[in-house]
Amino acid sequence: MASFAARDMRWYPETTAYVGFNGGVSVWNAAGTWQRDGRLWGRCVTVYSDTGYQGQSRVVRPGQGIAELPAAFGNVRSHRFHACPLT
Repeated sequence: MASFAARDMRWYPETTAYVGFNGGVSVWNAAGTWQRDGRLWGRCVTVYSDTGYQGQSRVVRPGQGIAELPAAFGNVRSHRFHACPLT
């Protein structure tokens, strides 16, 4: 079932195209980037293999995705956006 990450989107209005898949085996992060203090930053998303931000995790940078999560990871059960330095 597709989730538009509505819970996190209200905190990050500049993030417009992110679609995550809770219960899915793939993820894509179409969030934006920005410059601050001479560095490039982005809105990364961490996906978790269990609910409540628990279990194994993978960080997905803006413009990147994971076409098929490893079988050992299982499915995405929760996710969280966060700012991350890209350079």
